[in-house]
Amino acid sequence: MDSDLLSKILKPLIDLGAVAGVSVFDRQRALHDSLPARDAAELRKVLWEITDGYAKVGRQPQQLAFGFNGSGLLVCSGTHHKLAVVLHAPDQLEIAGRAALAVSAEIEREWATLSRETNGRKSARVRLLRWQDCEPSLRAVLSKVLASAQAERLIARELADRKLQKDQPTDVPQLRAFSESLLAHVPLKSRRELLRAEIDHYLETLQS
Repeated sequence: MDSDLLSKILKPLIDLGAVAGVSVFDRQRALHDSLPARDAAELRKVLWEITDGYAKVGRQPQQLAFGFNGSGLLVCSGTHHKLAVVLHAPDQLEIAGRAALAVSAEIEREWATLSRETNGRKSARVRLLRWQDCEPSLRAVLSKVLASAQAERLIARELADRKLQKDQPTDVPQLRAFSESLLAHVPLKSRRELLRAEIDHYLETLQS
């Protein structure tokens, strides 16, 4: 998520005056952090362990409150993120809690929107693929262990057997099945595995 957008979403919470520090994070990294660096990494680890523990018993609390360094700590959980809010004083939990829930919900909405847009772009790229776009890359991989002419003949025969035209659209699942049929013609298992790894890498680039 864009840092400027996240800062804009967090501003109403930070402007309350009750907040001493805020951290927004997923499992890998902090997306926004105004907590002391020494505390932040350990805090993130502990909070994921706590919420994972709730999930194991079928509970998914939206918000948790704890004592923290003589003050208060709020934790709001989204599908993809955690929002941790350290308060100046424990008696500010109620008002900060409402604001934190609203901010967490907005982060979740923006995250869902970004995920849909990203997946939509990936799907669009895949839908625009045609066999003629992918054939040179598959031929180049096969040519690492087969003669170039033999690789070309294998691909042409497979296309014909499947009654496919080069200008027809395709997608990654079709390409994967097609590639497996081609690999069946490579005699040595070690070479097949080498080529399969290269083809898998190529297919992953089509989805990135």
